[in-house]
Amino acid sequence: MSNSKWEKLYRSYRSPRFTEPSEKIAAAMFELILDGIINSPSNWQENTETVMRSNSRSPFACEQMKCRLESGLYDELSELASGFRDVRSHESSQPYDDVYQAALVMLTVGFASSPAAEAITGKRSLFRGQNDSCRTIYPSVYQEHRGGTLSSRAERADRAARMVSIRMNLSYDDALAVVQHYGARNELNTQTWLMDVTWSPWVALFFASHHDPRSLKFGSEGVVWEVFRNEYEKMTGNGAVLGNIRVSMPQAVPRIDAQAAAFVSAACPSMIAQYLPIEVCRFRQHRGVFFEDAELGITQAVIYPESDAWLDSMRAIRSDLDHEDFDCHKVTGNVPRSVYCDPYKTEPYYDLLSQWVVRYAKPEQKNIIGHSNFTRAMDYLVAFHVGVVRCDGDPTFNGKYRRASLHRLEKAMRNLIQQAERKNCDSLDLREAILEPYCGDAGGNDVLLLFNLLKQPLSK
Repeated sequence: MSNSKWEKLYRSYRSPRFTEPSEKIAAAMFELILDGIINSPSNWQENTETVMRSNSRSPFACEQMKCRLESGLYDELSELASGFRDVRSHESSQPYDDVYQAALVMLTVGFASSPAAEAITGKRSLFRGQNDSCRTIYPSVYQEHRGGTLSSRAERADRAARMVSIRMNLSYDDALAVVQHYGARNELNTQTWLMDVTWSPWVALFFASHHDPRSLKFGSEGVVWEVFRNEYEKMTGNGAVLGNIRVSMPQAVPRIDAQAAAFVSAACPSMIAQYLPIEVCRFRQHRGVFFEDAELGITQAVIYPESDAWLDSMRAIRSDLDHEDFDCHKVTGNVPRSVYCDPYKTEPYYDLLSQWVVRYAKPEQKNIIGHSNFTRAMDYLVAFHVGVVRCDGDPTFNGKYRRASLHRLEKAMRNLIQQAERKNCDSLDLREAILEPYCGDAGGNDVLLLFNLLKQPLSK
């Protein structure tokens, strides 16, 4: 165990006295201390008797509880209650002190402490954990530091998926998901257009906290995001513009099962990064502080088992990836054209804006899209957003805020629609529409970059 006070509190709260049905008395006493009803050892006795009677406990059990007070139970529960009060008073705009404070919050706001392998039928939420909140969430095939060109990386992924499909008797889609899962440099060393997610928030928290202590940057923050499939599809025009999210879940792959892993693809993979997921928690990283909970099945040994026959097979496949004589053309499948979708083109964004007019404008106002002033404002808004997309990789941009976000674009568009309803399109103010969504949480260099991007459309 680390020196984290929050880990100590988390382990205490996850101890048998709170998780086993036979220990509900201590949990009830903790709630009374947390609410201030018990505030000293002197009134512990009368409240103990009250709680015991309400739980139909015997006088012997009552005496047992009093004896536990003498062994320091009150002090332990008081310390835990103090920590919970700190959690409740935490400033929401600030990261949590460490991953275990974040874990305590997740326990108290309703994330069930259930094993990662629980049934997933009908679930709508997916989770993603990253150990650096500023890192992009683009699928790995778009990460240029991996070497080669986008085309060469995508073609290697396609070739690897065909090999896996044939050798492991999988469909092409499941094989591609396996390639993504085993795509690390020391495994298949292959990048795909899929994005790793999990059905378990606790697995996501594991990945968000795990880092190489030797390369941990000062001020690094881990983050867990929640992705609502229905919300993404609604955001992107119910599939009419950017397509729906597809989720692949290969079966009977032990490491994938242990991680409750799923693999997301979108019709325009390069644009999925602009769908800003819901942030579950953000926390400060500390060297050597990793989230693990054996009761939840969240440990290094479970998530990455030492014995993995699939990994051995993937490494054997890797050695064949550079040999042209391997017949991998028996499986239908190729790199989708949408992998090469240009996120800097204006057409998809203009189509999205048109969809949002239909959704948000009042029935009598839906014809505003034909008004020349409104159409011009839409053009300028798209031009501004594409400029933000181009700048989102700028190292001077604060990556944690994801300026190139479809949520921000949607808010700006709704502002324009409301202006048009109030002013009848005669005097639309693009600056007013853009400032709050894109600049409301900006500071420092971000403000300068955004205002420079505003100059061109505002000058027309």
